[in-house]
Amino acid sequence: MTVQGVQILSSVAPEAQARVLTDDVVKFLAALHRTFDSTRQSLLKARESVQKQLDNGGKFDFPPETADIRAEHSWTCAPPAPGLEDRRVEITGPTDRKMVVNALNSGAKIFMADFEGMFFLPAFPSSTLTSCSTSFPDATSPTFANLVTGQVNLYDAVRRQIDFEAGGKQYKLSQKPAVLIVRYVPVLPFAYGESTQTITSQPSRMASGRASRDRRQRTHFRFNLRFCSLLLPQCS
Repeated sequence: MTVQGVQILSSVAPEAQARVLTDDVVKFLAALHRTFDSTRQSLLKARESVQKQLDNGGKFDFPPETADIRAEHSWTCAPPAPGLEDRRVEITGPTDRKMVVNALNSGAKIFMADFEGMFFLPAFPSSTLTSCSTSFPDATSPTFANLVTGQVNLYDAVRRQIDFEAGGKQYKLSQKPAVLIVRYVPVLPFAYGESTQTITSQPSRMASGRASRDRRQRTHFRFNLRFCSLLLPQCS
């Protein structure tokens, strides 16, 4: 990396890092850190204050400044995005290359590539099954290597260049694969420091991916790669 003031300390998955963590992406992540870290710190302090209020019997409530929105009965949400109108059969799974190909070819309407994990959420209106979401809890162990490699796999999948051979078997996308969506949890990464990337000698919010760290401290890189994915078309 040649971005001034930024040092990536992990050397795992070097080929994936070269494709995903381009200078433009790292500059963007550094800008996020430098712009919002002070706000993040203040929000963490406010979080402690709210927790004390809850511990003393306080209750969650909606912000008073949004009362007018809640009182407006004509307000509606936007319609589903194109391709997401029918989610009656949806599967969730990890982002390793073979799983991505198999899931997209599964016949499901939607494949949610999961950079963390989700709960099983079936919906059974009346007596008819109209929606079912299956998942692999903690689908992707959020190590540094898994996440940068997962980004490469999704980058290749949406460009139909993910086909490969392994163990004498061909893995190739069908002509009509499932709609691909990506799931991230962008909340936890704000809460904990990290050490895989430093920005101006300060730990940023990128995950170390060291298996010895506890679960919460291995999730942070997921958030920053959420923003990386916005820039993936620029990756070589």
